[in-house]
Amino acid sequence: MPLKHLQNLPLWEHKLSKEQLEPIWREVNSMQSADYKDYKTASPQLVGDLEHQYFLKDSLPDLDATVQEQINLWEDQSRYLASMNYNSGKHAIRSLGAWVNFQSKGENNPLHSHGGVVSWVLWLKIPYTIEQEREYLSRQPTTQTQLFVGQFALVYTNILGNVEMTAWDSDEMEGTLLLFPSKLKHAVYPFYSTDEKRITISGNYAFNTDHVYQNVDINETR
Repeated sequence: MPLKHLQNLPLWEHKLSKEQLEPIWREVNSMQSADYKDYKTASPQLVGDLEHQYFLKDSLPDLDATVQEQINLWEDQSRYLASMNYNSGKHAIRSLGAWVNFQSKGENNPLHSHGGVVSWVLWLKIPYTIEQEREYLSRQPTTQTQLFVGQFALVYTNILGNVEMTAWDSDEMEGTLLLFPSKLKHAVYPFYSTDEKRITISGNYAFNTDHVYQNVDINETR
């Protein structure tokens, strides 16, 4: 007999083009060259053990447009937002902004979830490979696990109620956008093999009860 797959929720990945990444990198490089001056820190609102986390400004509108387009494509296939019982009015969604994470060696983002309904992460720079990280740890007098070192991990329960963890090999994810439900718990493990910064951007979307979408266009009219 054929396999019977139980209903589950697929996540969504999208690789940004060089043209889409260019204005983002321009602002990120400007942040660093100015030593993060004139940018509001996001740290008080976040759980991450990171010294440098700042809200994105100039490149946010174009990035939001890209994210919104991908949310529509994800929704068309997953019906995630339409299936939520507290979204019976089919409300539009709105961006809650985005922030840049400049993660240094030894820093981490502990297990957490986000506010809103859709969250996303965009990997910009991963200055190491997982193999380099595991090799480095293998030569250190430490009990730190090598299994998820330097990686982004999602934590969830399977149909048996057991806790599962899925991690991304981060060195392969530069330029990739990942969409996932905001309440899906996730973490970022520390890296150790380089003094360069790991750079990602994260953001959230929430329902806007003032707007109702039509068909699969779930983004509010601006």
